[in-house]
Amino acid sequence: RRFAWSALDHHTYLYMDGKPRGWHSLAEGGGTKWKVNADGSPSYLTRSDLSIPPETLEVEKSQHPVAIAYMLAPFTYFFRNFQGAVESVSIIVSTLLTFVGLLALRSIFISITNNAASANFASAIVFLATPLWLYGRTIFNEPFIASFATIAYALVIRKDKLSLMRAGATGLFFGLAMTLKPPAALLALPVFAIKLFRRDLKSIGCMAVGPILSLLGLFAQNYWITGSVFAPYNKLEYINPLVGLTGNLFSPSRGLLFFAPISILLPYGWYKLWKMGKKEAFMGLVGVIPYIVFMSSLSIWSGNTCYGPRYLVATLPLLFIGIIPMIHSESQSGSPLTNNKWILSLISLSILINLMSVLPYYLYWTTHPLIEVYYFLSEFRL
Repeated sequence: RRFAWSALDHHTYLYMDGKPRGWHSLAEGGGTKWKVNADGSPSYLTRSDLSIPPETLEVEKSQHPVAIAYMLAPFTYFFRNFQGAVESVSIIVSTLLTFVGLLALRSIFISITNNAASANFASAIVFLATPLWLYGRTIFNEPFIASFATIAYALVIRKDKLSLMRAGATGLFFGLAMTLKPPAALLALPVFAIKLFRRDLKSIGCMAVGPILSLLGLFAQNYWITGSVFAPYNKLEYINPLVGLTGNLFSPSRGLLFFAPISILLPYGWYKLWKMGKKEAFMGLVGVIPYIVFMSSLSIWSGNTCYGPRYLVATLPLLFIGIIPMIHSESQSGSPLTNNKWILSLISLSILINLMSVLPYYLYWTTHPLIEVYYFLSEFRL
């Protein structure tokens, strides 16, 4: 109870008789009604019409997975007494992990093309021309999931046989992704399916350790918060996935095509990848599709207050594997990529959009940079 009522936001729930209640339904709203303790922390007042003293309530618990806090704890622990340092260190960790994820993506590109220059260029596009640039410097779960899943696939999509040690590491990274968001298990299904088809039971056993540990942790978290192993702590509401999918792809304020116009080339890129005979690379796409469909079936498919298609960010590195054969074939044919004005225009526009979002960090959440520029310029029309 040391930190009871110490940090409240719209995700904080307190428990009465084992049932969750949003703190805003229990506390008096408006900071002017709150007292301040000797240490400067606020002393929250419960609503007068409820007549419930704070000390009678059970300690608050988060509505969201807490795994990311434990993952960051080894890096932030020694900075806990410095104001603002915990968040700064967390963002640095997120940035470094995103960079490691891009290195893993680069290794996938090299395994496909055996061309370092094309791999470097494609990796830069995936980062600079998509919302991954912004989310790579946040502590949302999505950049962490994106990196863990990409590292896992990089360990699998290689020309040499998957060793048992690499299989164990693959499962570990899938397990870390699942711990952050359980639906990330969908990203791992194609890898397990292929190994099962090939009857590689030893690899399956090694890969299963990470997801199993993650599942046990999820059960423990459910029990701690709700009192039941199988009762989820986060009550989700579902809609027709076509509604969310349309929004995640085509919405001007959320759609991937508007925040990364270069993504319009992905179907053609995946088609060329198939023609190249790189069947192993399609594991990533097969894993991404059900994950995107599931996240699009949530009533909060937009990710609420955020930039662009937040829930899709976890899939962007794997989804953009489809960009490499197009880039590689252009460079190999002797026709430089910069000679294709349409591709160059899409890349440049995508980079511009995400550059605008990165510089003023919160300015374009729930909207689009170019839409805001239009509104701004319209103020000066005569």
